[in-house]
Amino acid sequence: MMMNKGTQPAKPAQYLSTFAEESENNFVAYLCYCGQSLGTVVYNDAELVGVFTGISSGVFNSVVRTHLSVEKCQARIEEVVQTIRHNAVPAGWWIWPTTRPHGLAQMLSEYGFSTTPEIYLWMALKLTSLPGDIALPVNFTIEQVQDRATLHEWLQTQAAAYSSDSSQDGRLQADYIAFQEQLGFEEHAPLRRYLGRLNGSPVGTSSIFIDQGGVGLYSVSVIPEARSAGLGSILSLLPLFAAREAGCQIATLMAPQGDGYRFYERLGFREVCRTNVHVWLPPQYA
Repeated sequence: MMMNKGTQPAKPAQYLSTFAEESENNFVAYLCYCGQSLGTVVYNDAELVGVFTGISSGVFNSVVRTHLSVEKCQARIEEVVQTIRHNAVPAGWWIWPTTRPHGLAQMLSEYGFSTTPEIYLWMALKLTSLPGDIALPVNFTIEQVQDRATLHEWLQTQAAAYSSDSSQDGRLQADYIAFQEQLGFEEHAPLRRYLGRLNGSPVGTSSIFIDQGGVGLYSVSVIPEARSAGLGSILSLLPLFAAREAGCQIATLMAPQGDGYRFYERLGFREVCRTNVHVWLPPQYA
């Protein structure tokens, strides 16, 4: 049963004016949406937003917004630490430009959180800057995931794409599959996943999350055998076209450094802010 640690804060009438704020807002809304799955602990109030699913994923076990006074910080950290120790899986605490208090990083280190060396780059663009349409390569199709069988293909394809990274082993845990199934796959839901096929075989994935006039682009991946064919661009752009048709005006994403960053620059995205994550590991992961 989902436990909500606070009342749902009122949403603004529309997304805030800066791209950096929209990047944070969409990511926070996306994680809160994922918090609808059974067994998730959700903290959602004006001071702190966090989602802890209990599956072995740092992204889906993390605090994503902190607006705390120094006086309240210690008590709220202890509250969150109690939850993550109970779950006994890796957890994260995201630090944004808006994060308060400024000395939070030092306080987190006293509770066993360590700073990761990665810097996460957030990029954004106005959807009006995208082209009206693009041509698909021969024998390539892209479809929205709308049933359990296609969702399983989407998950397996993404795992195969990420397994080329030495930090990923390409295996899917049963709890992660169940978690994704609980999120559903309705056509007009805020979260929409897309699967690309080449000659009928799945080769790439992407997803979007629509919230308050903005759209976040997530989960873009292409299996190694199908790279260098421009499929990543298509898997990024076609879902954004759909978001534009749904009335979205700003697109945001978290870009990897290096080639991935330059790839999104070529699509028209520009960097708007940077974040880092402080990670807590249970003894068996340390």
